[in-house]
Amino acid sequence: MHKTRLIALVMGLACSLTLSPAWARRALVVTIYPHDELAGISDQQLHDDYFQHWLKEMRSFTQQPIEVVYQRAISGLTDIDYQSMTAIQALDAFTRGVEIQRSVRPFSFMNKDVLLTKDSYDQSGMTFVGGLAHLSGTTAIASMRSYAMPGHVIGHMLSASHRDAETRYNGWFCESYMVPARIALRSNCYHYSEANRAAITDYLNYHSN
Repeated sequence: MHKTRLIALVMGLACSLTLSPAWARRALVVTIYPHDELAGISDQQLHDDYFQHWLKEMRSFTQQPIEVVYQRAISGLTDIDYQSMTAIQALDAFTRGVEIQRSVRPFSFMNKDVLLTKDSYDQSGMTFVGGLAHLSGTTAIASMRSYAMPGHVIGHMLSASHRDAETRYNGWFCESYMVPARIALRSNCYHYSEANRAAITDYLNYHSN
């Protein structure tokens, strides 16, 4: 029997950061694996550019405790030759590597793992894949093609969808995290739509207790 996999094409760490005391709720732990090609970029710089706005957005609508951590120089994870693979192959290779690492920790849907790469995937002329995620799953890959990419792939892992993405106008048009195909002239809102916020909240409430 073929195993059914749900994946989503997506657009695109760390000091440990906590949004609120854990108390009785299990923390959402997002582990970012910067590819070895990013050795010259510090964790703090990656956080400031790609994750600070995401954490601010999460704080605005959920009290869920969240930790974002970096793991670097992990053989079989941060050295994947993703440029020689399709996006699906790269995600599969990363997922297999994560599963080996998970042998020392219990599986949880509250643990999310993201491979962060410099370049995008499946580049062909003017087209490319910025990232790939297992929908409502635990692994994803994201390139640095957009500052919103990590928020997009994490959103998919938390059950946010393209369907509920939105474009806002506040003096200029901006696109929420889950817009699937970005328009260069528009800015990033660095927000989830209300519908995607509700989906994320439901996911966290279900899995964190």
